[in-house]
Amino acid sequence: MSIPESSPALSAGAASTDDQASYLDRLWSALHIDIPSAAVLGRGLPMPTLDRKWASGTMHFSVAAIDADGRLAARSAVVALQWQPRLAVAVSAVHDALVVMPQSGSPHTLDRQGYLRLPASVRHVARLKAGDRLLLAACRSRSFLLAYPPAALDAMVLAYHLGAAL
Repeated sequence: MSIPESSPALSAGAASTDDQASYLDRLWSALHIDIPSAAVLGRGLPMPTLDRKWASGTMHFSVAAIDADGRLAARSAVVALQWQPRLAVAVSAVHDALVVMPQSGSPHTLDRQGYLRLPASVRHVARLKAGDRLLLAACRSRSFLLAYPPAALDAMVLAYHLGAAL
C-alpha cells in the first residue's frame, strides 16, 4: 500500500512557513493554555488533566533513527516483541505508518543481530531517508510493530488536542 498524496507525511517535507505556522496556531488554540493565569500563580504552565484511562503495558514505545542502509538503529521494540534474529517479516506502508509483522516465507528478515532493516521500496514510498527518526509502537499481544514518521506524529498530536477541545 502506498501513502496517499494528501497525507501529512508527504507534505511535511515541503511545508511552507505559513503551513507550519497554521499547524502551530491550530495546536496552540486546541491546548487552551492560559499563560497569564499560570504566570500569576508562579507555578509555571498548568498541567493538563488526563481523563482517559490507559492500559499499561499494552504497547512498547521507542524512537529509532534510520541508518544509510535502512536499518533502524534501536532494538528495544524488537526485544519487546521477543522477535529473534533472522525472523521473516512483512513490511508495508499503510497510510502514514509502516507496519511490520512476522510472515513466514517473506524475503525480508531481521538481521543476524536482530535489527530491522526497512526495504528500500518501503522507504521510498514513505519518503524516508537516512537520519529520519521514527516513533516505534510494538504491540506485544498481537506481535506487530508500527513505525510513525514525524509528520504522522504532528497530525496525531493535533488531532488529539483538537478532539480534547470538542
